[in-house]
Amino acid sequence: MHRYGPGVLISIIIFLVLVVINDWYYANTGPLNAIVMVLSSYSILFPYLIEKKKWKTHLLFFLMLIVVISFSIPQVTYVEAESTVVEEYGLVDITDRGNLPLMIERWEDRINPFHPHTAYYFSGVNEDGKNVSVMVTADEKRIVEINP
Repeated sequence: MHRYGPGVLISIIIFLVLVVINDWYYANTGPLNAIVMVLSSYSILFPYLIEKKKWKTHLLFFLMLIVVISFSIPQVTYVEAESTVVEEYGLVDITDRGNLPLMIERWEDRINPFHPHTAYYFSGVNEDGKNVSVMVTADEKRIVEINP
């Protein structure tokens, strides 16, 4: 088991850093499925790669990880979504915020490991005193008004 230790440790550290970034900047909307698959594969193959001195394969795994991360990062951060909603709807006070699960219509998007399955949710009061509830998709910055 000790042969797997360094690979598992490297994978856990990378994963924890990505989880923290996903939480701080994207409010946990970034899909991490493909990243977990790459890191798990690396952890499993690590002893073989070290034993056979397959340094090019190590590099290939990290390049693959960079590509997977770049596809998994949502296009819109939480702060960008919030500022867009404040500008478009003139929100004075945001009373509730969080994430909402998305109802994904197209089959291709359901099985796509890089497609976010949650959206940013904001609810508050605008300048006219009207209650406004909206969600912003993390991939396209599409704003959908929700009935309160």
